[in-house]
Amino acid sequence: MKLVHKMIDQINEELEGAMGYAEKFIESRVHGDTNRANAYRQMSFDELTHAGNVYEFSTKDIEKIRNIHHMSEECEAKWEEAKKHYAEFVAKVKFLLN
Repeated sequence: MKLVHKMIDQINEELEGAMGYAEKFIESRVHGDTNRANAYRQMSFDELTHAGNVYEFSTKDIEKIRNIHHMSEECEAKWEEAKKHYAEFVAKVKFLLN
């Protein structure tokens, strides 16, 4: 389903933003720019919040879809893969920010 793919893309977009800011946080910290590092750290956490919101909304929407329409095995597999990717990616970003 195109809708599920779009949801996954939105989650991944937010996660990529979080990772980008986490990398800039590390770079700024290495160069001793604490103010900039703190700003990038906060921006990364903001992106994680956005990703979490989109993930939560998507989870609820997919449950509604399942109640109305049968999702294909391929679509179900993509969603399961996306959930795993989300959890792993969030853990990586949080590790970098600590």
